[in-house]
Order: sequence, then structure tokens, then C-alpha cells
Amino acid sequence: MITAVLLGVVASPAPAPAPAPAEPTIVATVERDAKAVELSVTGCGSLSAKELARLLDLELAGVTSQIRSGPPLSVALTCSADTMAIEIRDPLTDKTMRREVATPPDEPGRERLLAIAISELFTASWLELVAPAPEPERAEAIERLEPAPSTGPSPSAAAVEAATEVARARTDPPHGIDLMLGAGIRGRALLDDEPLPASRVDVLVRGWLSESVGLAGSVGWDFGQSQRQFGRIRGHALTAAGGLAWRVRARPVVGVGGHVLVGMSWARIRGEADSPGVPDGTSAGLTADLSTGVGPRVSYGRLRVDFDGELGYMLRTPTGQVVGETPFRLGGLWVGAIVRIGVDLRARATRPRERSLVRSHGSESVGVPSKSAHVALGP
Repeated sequence: MITAVLLGVVASPAPAPAPAPAEPTIVATVERDAKAVELSVTGCGSLSAKELARLLDLELAGVTSQIRSGPPLSVALTCSADTMAIEIRDPLTDKTMRREVATPPDEPGRERLLAIAISELFTASWLELVAPAPEPERAEAIERLEPAPSTGPSPSAAAVEAATEVARARTDPPHGIDLMLGAGIRGRALLDDEPLPASRVDVLVRGWLSESVGLAGSVGWDFGQSQRQFGRIRGHALTAAGGLAWRVRARPVVGVGGHVLVGMSWARIRGEADSPGVPDGTSAGLTADLSTGVGPRVSYGRLRVDFDGELGYMLRTPTGQVVGETPFRLGGLWVGAIVRIGVDLRARATRPRERSLVRSHGSESVGVPSKSAHVALGP
């Protein structure tokens, strides 16, 4: 009897282990007059859905603040060991977009990086709002292939208009601000008997109103010296000028450009005698300056390089003279050459961590109506 009991215990199967609990889905929303952002997070550990929804609302505030009716912007995040799937549903264009990225490390600030990546997906979706209408034949083909439009509530008209402005700002050429530092040479007083070589350094700022035309301002310093029989004469001119700038880009990196500037100058001339019996003298005063420059332009990322030939005229400058020598002037007609190197202050450089997060990790599905199958663009 004892043997039978022992055998029964040995032969009875072990109880099956309880299934592991499924990772919960956390839902967060941002609401104003109507629900603006809806976010669901599945399997992403300690990622704060509430904070991510708040940051995403800030990134897209120009649009979400206008959502007063219709469905919200919807985002679903699903995490696995190595990848995070980001899927957005955009009611303003009736599109679903999906991207897989490397799962960001569990450290402070990752909600901010994810908000930037998700906002980029919505902005890409809104580009359709400013895209040219398809040709009639293509429009008919699209109509045949796409399912019937959604019958759900219509999106807010104000939100659609705001999204259109966001997309238009993305597609319009950026109007940069160039900060340039220059050094060059000038031949001054070309109409006098003794032209004067002078050095030039300046700071030039260009603010572009369009792709081709902008405003320009500069502050520059000229210095020249002339050696005479009984001594030397030194001249300085500090000039502040403003005017117009232009450019034409023959290629993305190389083009041609120029400027026309009108300004005021303060000029000072001092004569220094070598002989004790010859007196020194100094003369200073205000004058005006008109100049123009043109030359090739190089643009590489934020870097800007100019090679300019310049022509100008300075009015009524002070005159310096060593007794018995030819008068010395900074004014009159001048020509010069200058090299300027600088940066575009408004060009945006992607931060390394941002770039690594936004880069597609696996596949990317974009630009399709929400009822259609995704079109894979990635490998």
C-alpha cells in the first residue's frame, strides 16, 4: 500500500507554471477644448507616458492648440528588447506612419528625445498639405487604388491650417543669418599722385529675406602707412555701413554673390617726422563711404566662405602732409580684395543623440491612408 502511494506521487505530473503577466499598456492624453494628443505606451519600462505626452504637446503646440474638434493626434509606442516601434495616426491627413528606432537607454531626458522624433513624423505627414496636386491621370489612379475616405468626425479646420503652416515652414528655403569675419587689402587714393596700399579687417552680417536677397551691415577698420623722405604718415579709418546683399546658387555648395553698402567713416591721419626740426601733425574727421563687392560663394553645412573683389569711394577725408612732401589722403577711389569666413547662425545642426534616435533602425512605413497597407521604404 505504501509502495502504491509513493508511485502515485512520483507519477503525478508537476503543475504547469503560471503565465507571465502581460506588460501593461499605459495611456496618457493632453486635453484643452478637445482631446489634442493621445499616447499609448506598451512594454517600455519606466518611460513616463504622461511626461512624453506633455513634451509632445509642446513640440507641436502650434497645431495641438488649434484642435477644438475631431479626433486627436494619436501615438502608440511598443518596445521590445532592442527596438521601439513608433506608430502615429494623423487625423489631419488621414494617414498612419510607422518607424522603428533603437530603444533609447533608460536614463533622464529620453522622453524629450522621443518627443522630437515623434514630432518629426507628424511634420513629415503634414508635408502632404503643401504638396502640389497630382496630375489628373495620376489622381484618377490614386482614387481607384485608395479606399473610400473615412466617415468619422472631421478634423478641426484650424488645426489643419496650423499644420499646413508647419509644413510650409519646413519646405520653404531657410532664411539664414551669416556672420562673417574678413581680412584683405585695398589700394586707396587711386586718383592721387601717390596711391596708398592699406590693410582691411571687418565684420559683415547678412540677414536673408529670401533665397536671393537680404540685408547687410558691416563694421570695418582700414590702416595704411606711407614712408616719406622726412618721416612717415599713418592713416586709420573706422567705417560702419549698411545696405543690400544678393546671391545666386549655381550649385548647392557653390554660387556667386555680392553687396552694396553705404556708410559713415571716422578717419584719422598722423604725420610723424624723423627729423627733430620737422613738426608732427594730426588730422581727423567724419566722412562717407560707398562700396560694392562681388565674388564666388562657398556654402558647406553652416560654413560660409566669400572671395570678394571690391570697389568704392570715400568722400572728404582729412589730409596729412610732411612739410615739403606730397599730401597724403585715405579718400577717393579705391579697389580691394577680401576673404571672409563665417557661419550661418540659423542653420540647425542635429545633435548626435538626436540623430541616432531618429535614424530608422529597421523598417519605416509612411504616407498611406489609415485604412491602407503600409508602404515599406526602409531595407
